[in-house]
Amino acid sequence: MQFQAFYNSPPATKFIYLENIKISDADFSSQLDIFSTDGLRSDYDVQFMFTNLTIDSIGFENVGNILSLNQKLSSTLVIQNSTFTNLDHAVITIGSTSNSADDSFQPKVNFINCIFNSTTSSSSSFISVLGRAEVSISNCSFSYMSTLGDGAVLTVGERLAIVRISNSVFSFNSAVQGGVFNLQSESKIVCTNCSLTDNFAVSGGVVKATVNGQFEFFNSTFSRNMANEYLLFFMFDNVQLSIVDSSTIFDNIALSTTTIVQELTDN
Repeated sequence: MQFQAFYNSPPATKFIYLENIKISDADFSSQLDIFSTDGLRSDYDVQFMFTNLTIDSIGFENVGNILSLNQKLSSTLVIQNSTFTNLDHAVITIGSTSNSADDSFQPKVNFINCIFNSTTSSSSSFISVLGRAEVSISNCSFSYMSTLGDGAVLTVGERLAIVRISNSVFSFNSAVQGGVFNLQSESKIVCTNCSLTDNFAVSGGVVKATVNGQFEFFNSTFSRNMANEYLLFFMFDNVQLSIVDSSTIFDNIALSTTTIVQELTDN
């Protein structure tokens, strides 16, 4: 099932509401977008509201988008009281890496009181902010999310994107580098009152930050995260100042190479 928003009427603010929708128990052999804004004209100001959306037990043979928000739109998308669980190669993509994308358009996405649980990917984060965008995450939980790439939950990269996170929980997530977050190209995350526990990566149990990716954590807790090196934060080719302030860090575990090989073999 694919939702695609499209209008031919004169430019104006458009409102699209979806409520109490469940999509479940489906496998797709081809790449597609369940919800996409690609059909919308770039001169629209579009306001989306998704409430009580459930995406459960969806799989793609190749990576497919649950949500795809085009960089070229001046749009606001609010997703609240929703659940995403048991997803295989299914992702959320915000923005575009296209060089033609217009920086004057900055999509805004707000996740409020959502649950994200048990997702897998061969190479990418579950949420990717690929263009210049503003993303807010509040009162959400992310658990048992894994990727064979970097940053199981979130990649923020390219063109000064920023993600603000508050009152959220990240637990039992795993990746090769950056167990939870992967930050690139002068992007930034700001986390306030968050709990980050039991996450795992070979390098950087919580964050990978490269090419001036930047992070700020305030009043947050880091506990029982695991990595072979760079226990919590893996930073490379990076001269930006990152901050961890008024936070609690305890019982994080440095693993030996032998233990990591066993961990990967068992899983």
